[in-house]
Order: sequence, then structure tokens, then C-alpha cells
Amino acid sequence: MTWAPFTTDHRPPTGLAWFRLPEAVYGSMTCRPEWVGQVSMHGMGYDDAEAWPDMSDWNGYQRTVPKGLEWRPFSDMDKAADLKKDEHVFPGITPNPCPCCGTPPALTGRYQDPGGGARMWTAPFRPNLFKVRCVVCWLAMPESRDLKALLDRWNRRTPFHLPSTTHGCCGFPVGSGHNGTCIAYGQDEGITP
Repeated sequence: MTWAPFTTDHRPPTGLAWFRLPEAVYGSMTCRPEWVGQVSMHGMGYDDAEAWPDMSDWNGYQRTVPKGLEWRPFSDMDKAADLKKDEHVFPGITPNPCPCCGTPPALTGRYQDPGGGARMWTAPFRPNLFKVRCVVCWLAMPESRDLKALLDRWNRRTPFHLPSTTHGCCGFPVGSGHNGTCIAYGQDEGITP
């Protein structure tokens, strides 16, 4: 499916849709994150009459979205079912396979308000915390504000640490459900099994 520019004349229907903005620097890497967002009916001071993304801004006079916003329809075939609301994916950035089970990991990002307080304008389209985690054995790096440093830490192992097809680096058979301390990193290096 192709991306379409978001305009007042060309908006997605209500329900879920994919969104993205032009390339920007996140952490210390230039990329173009994508996220699944909700499109709902919103009022323009009166009744709920127009479909707008939930992250749109209403200033009391008009509703706006960030400059350069693009969207595409969400389909059941998308892998976004595992994404939390406003969690981002990063196409084109591929971390090494999980050192314990060999599964390709998920690289996600999310926005966290730096002040920690209530805010009137949310910015889900500007991730500032990033995480790499295995979707099978749940091995994960702690969240980091620096995307490049996070990927460098995840990808730093040598071929010696790559798992076999029958046993993960923890020594347990793949698929056994045992998730011990990973010898490729160890818990002292910030990995949480």
C-alpha cells in the first residue's frame, strides 16, 4: 500500500491507520519512524463531524496535524497487532537476531513527556525512548534515549555468540520455555530476560 499526504481533503477513514512524518534525527540517527494511530470523529466546536487522527491539535478555531504527515490504510495483515498505542517501528533499521533464540527482534520507540507532568499536546510522532526486544524469548535491552547507542550495544556480539538452531546461548533447547541469564550479555550488562 502506498503512502498518501494528509490533507483536509484527503483524510483516512475512522479506525486504525499508519502514520509517518518526514525523516528526522531521533537520538543520534536519522530515520523515519512509523506508527499506528486511531482516527476518530472530532467536532470543530460543534458536533463530531470530521475524521481526524487522535494526535491532531485543536486550538479552539481549527484542527491541525504536523507538517508533512502521511498516512496509509491499516490492514489485518499488518504486524502492528503487537504494537502498543503510539509505539513506533523503524523500517530499514535491522538489529542482529536475538543472541538466545536467533529470532529477529523488534525495535520500537515511544514518546515520554520529559517533565513527567500533564500535557495538553501529546507528541506520539516524536519518539524519545527506544527499545530492542526479542518477540519470542523476551530478551530486551533497557530503554535508551540514544537510538544509535542502543543498536550498537545490541549488535556488539561476535559470531561466537550467535545461537545454534537447537540450543540458545543460555544452553536450553530452543522453545523449551527456559529463559536463563544470557551468556552473550549477562544481566550485569543491562539485559533483562
